[in-house]
Amino acid sequence: MNNLLSQLAVDCAKRHLVLTYVADDGKILEITPHDSSSFDVVPLSFQQLLQSLDSPSPTLPLTIHNASAPAAATGLIADGPLVVAAKLSLNGPILAYGLVDGGWLPLPMAFKRIALLDRNVVISLEKFHSSPNAKNSNWPNWLGLDAETLSPMLFALEGPNRKVPTDFQMRVELNRAVKILTSLFPAAKVQHVSTKQRKALLRTVLQHSETRTRATRLLTKAAPLVVDRVKQEHRKKLEAEVLRIAKTEYVGADSLPVIALLSCIYDGGGVSCSHRAATPGRAVLKPKSSYSAEDAYNALADLFFLELMLHIFEFFPEDHPVLYTRDVGITAFWSALQPTQRQRTHLCNQRVKITVTFRLSNGLFPSLTDTELGALKHRLGL
Repeated sequence: MNNLLSQLAVDCAKRHLVLTYVADDGKILEITPHDSSSFDVVPLSFQQLLQSLDSPSPTLPLTIHNASAPAAATGLIADGPLVVAAKLSLNGPILAYGLVDGGWLPLPMAFKRIALLDRNVVISLEKFHSSPNAKNSNWPNWLGLDAETLSPMLFALEGPNRKVPTDFQMRVELNRAVKILTSLFPAAKVQHVSTKQRKALLRTVLQHSETRTRATRLLTKAAPLVVDRVKQEHRKKLEAEVLRIAKTEYVGADSLPVIALLSCIYDGGGVSCSHRAATPGRAVLKPKSSYSAEDAYNALADLFFLELMLHIFEFFPEDHPVLYTRDVGITAFWSALQPTQRQRTHLCNQRVKITVTFRLSNGLFPSLTDTELGALKHRLGL
């Protein structure tokens, strides 16, 4: 079923999504997931993200692989599964972005089995929950988060004070998030993190502390260098300086913090969109002349979550995990990275290493030609 839908509305009040097509003559056709509670939607790209930011009420292209519609209404032999190429017309801005394996989707189109909610989503829900105008909010109609599992894990991992949370703070934040989510979505399976699981989460953060400390030193030294855009003839010299600092601090040239810094260097020129998401490196790092450890923590927390999601995609693909965020910057960075391959290596002590290959698109480095981008990848060892 191609090019069928010209307008879509999303009704999330039910246990599954319903896409409603209204024809010019007023005829209504409801499309539901086929043998599922959610749709299989092809992820959107970095360029489609930028296009969606040009309008206060964007229209997004969607391709759905498991749709179902009454055969009597479509004129087809079977109700489904159908492939639907559609355009989703929103009545307002995107309330949250779903980071999925291969790109992004607007909330709630990305939702399958488990949704990890980052801090800005949970806090927005908390504000909605306590708002006297809650009944007029779009959150209940759009979230559609009452079908499967909601996880407050990322909310607790980030911590409230722009630094690594203690075990006590993590327990408080988990309880805070669970209270909000269970109150707003009583039908949802809100993840209750046990003491053992919480301590395992904290160990994950602590094990990452040495890497985070080195990356913090890198950003506090290098982020001020990329605040101002330099002329084309000076960019490679600045790149060499960033890579020198990274080597001094034992941060890999192919790491996400270094890629974000280089994105700041090579984002001058070639940017057709004025939104900050058009420069993903700057959108994530937010460089300034005086860059503190707290500034670095915010950026590294986002990048750490992306690394964590890559591991989750590898180990739990059947759960179709999604990270929901309201931060368009980290959405842009994720979409422009374009991970193309993951490789699992088993180490000693039952540890596993995941190696990820990134395509590094022109979205990250708009001022580079394809040839120059290939040369940069070679210098980074990618």
